[in-house]
Amino acid sequence: AEDPVPNPQPSPGGDNDPAVENYSACYNPELYKTGAVEVGVYNVDPSAQGIAPFVETNTLRVLGGTTFNGQSVNVREFHQETAQSSTTLYFYFTLDAEAGVYSDYGSSATIAGQEFQFINEPPRETVFDIGLNETHRTSYTTRVNGTSAEALYENTFLGIETVEVPAGTIEACKVRSRLLEDGVVVADDIEWYGVGTGVMVKAVSPGETNPIAVVELQSSTLNGQSLY
Repeated sequence: AEDPVPNPQPSPGGDNDPAVENYSACYNPELYKTGAVEVGVYNVDPSAQGIAPFVETNTLRVLGGTTFNGQSVNVREFHQETAQSSTTLYFYFTLDAEAGVYSDYGSSATIAGQEFQFINEPPRETVFDIGLNETHRTSYTTRVNGTSAEALYENTFLGIETVEVPAGTIEACKVRSRLLEDGVVVADDIEWYGVGTGVMVKAVSPGETNPIAVVELQSSTLNGQSLY
């Protein structure tokens, strides 16, 4: 029989205690280990844009070490399937597992037969040690096939709350993510990540007041073992 997949739980009184209200409660390094396969099935409702709701399946596989833009990194394949289309991207990253810092060096994809390479210099950081209502900011230059922009990425931890989605009633970290390029906001989303699992369980864009898209988790597995 296969060994069960580790599913880290918050430790009472430690940094991962939900009562402490820290984003690290939703940090799961198992997601980023070589060989990890995370599969999430989501209900997507973009009806505010006049688009019918649909279901998407996202499969993320950590393939191991490689070189990207001259840097030694790990690569994570992201494959998205819907009834109408499929997309595959590759994300290049490093993880300081002890500190809980994910560094995003960029990504690559083939779109309509053309290869695209997105490079972040320096790498864009996601830091999990963020206190309640605190914001972590990282500035970098983003380059895409010869064009560039000055970017600012912000993560604000808004606390831990109970979220009801098709996958169940889940305790989750609520995070606001904003991305600006050359001073223009290009993304402003609210996302919820499961306590102890790090899996995205819900997202609204561009915010909670009048979202044009709502994404909710239907089911999730890690290395074949059910998380939700």
